[in-house]
Amino acid sequence: MPMHQAKRLVGGAAVVLPPRGVVYGLASRRVFETVRTMVAVLGQLSFDEAFGEPPELAGAAEPAVEAFCEQLRARVLAETGLVAS
Repeated sequence: MPMHQAKRLVGGAAVVLPPRGVVYGLASRRVFETVRTMVAVLGQLSFDEAFGEPPELAGAAEPAVEAFCEQLRARVLAETGLVAS
């Protein structure tokens, strides 16, 4: 949710902290280094968003894709302590 929308919904009771760009950048770098171990070609859109399609999954059935995604999420969690979706 964009910040302007959150402020509008919560109103004056909102507590807004300044962004921590350096921290986000370091965490993002660690996450995407980990992701690139399983997805060689990755299009990164922002600190926390990217897309990629491993060649071995092109045309794969849904169970194979789901298993790959579970492995990727588990690796990101193990390597960085962060949850991926």
